Amino acid sequence: MVNRPDFLPELVTSITGREIAHLSYLGPFISYGIPCDEFVTPIASKFFGETETPKAEALNMMYESYRRRFETTRSLMHQIVHQLVANPSSRGRCLDYFAAVIKHNEKRAQMR
Repeated sequence: MVNRPDFLPELVTSITGREIAHLSYLGPFISYGIPCDEFVTPIASKFFGETETPKAEALNMMYESYRRRFETTRSLMHQIVHQLVANPSSRGRCLDYFAAVIKHNEKRAQMR
């Protein structure tokens, strides 16, 4: 897997953080996230109405499904990355990938 040309692609644009997330083989898996508001709002309004604020227990139920989904994804990504780092032949390239991701997202981290 680490020998794929898209495992650590050559970046050509000035928005390298976004580019590595989109072009690298592991990028879509690592950048998995909750749906943005344009998808969440229609789903929430379907269940709770436009003006109605969901009750705490309803919110907890809704959040729990996201928590489970993320926990499964995190667990699977941990297994994959652990295998890549534990294997001596892929360790260096895998660490190079994570170093590149951190380096290319350096400006983004400063915004927080």
